[in-house]
Amino acid sequence: MNNHSYKLNSQFVTYEVLEGEAVVVNLLSGIYYSLDNEQTYVWERLMENFSPEAIAYALSNRFSHPFNEIAPLVDAFASELEKENLIYKSFETSEPEVKLLPSDFAPKNLMPLQKFTEMKELLQLDPIHEVDEQGWPYPMPLSESACR
Repeated sequence: MNNHSYKLNSQFVTYEVLEGEAVVVNLLSGIYYSLDNEQTYVWERLMENFSPEAIAYALSNRFSHPFNEIAPLVDAFASELEKENLIYKSFETSEPEVKLLPSDFAPKNLMPLQKFTEMKELLQLDPIHEVDEQGWPYPMPLSESACR
C-alpha cells in the first residue's frame, strides 16, 4: 500500500472538476481523461496530499468495506494516474481527516481510467510559436517548426 502522497504534474497537466466529474488534460501528450464521481473523489483527495492509504481507510470506514479490499483499488488507480504521467510521488502528506464521502459512492468503480486521444494533435500545438496568417491552431510542417 502506498503510504506517500502524490502531486500534480502541473507543468503540463491541468484539470477541471464540474458537477462531481473531472476532466484531466496532459498537454504534453495531448491525451485527456474523464473521471467519474468515484474517481474524481479519489483524484481530489490525492490533490489535497492525502496518501492512497489514508483515502482507502476513509473509504473503508465510510462504507464498512474491508480495508484490504478497497486499498488495492485506490492504489491501482493512483498507480495508473502516475503511469499516465498525470501525478508524481511526493512524501508530503496532509494530516487532517479525509473529507466525508457522498452516500452514493461506490468504491469498486475506480477502474478503468477513461482515456481519450482524438484531440491529441490539437492539444499538442504551441499557440505562441505555431501561429501564422491563417491563425491558430495551425500545425506547421515539421521542417518549418524545427526552424523556429
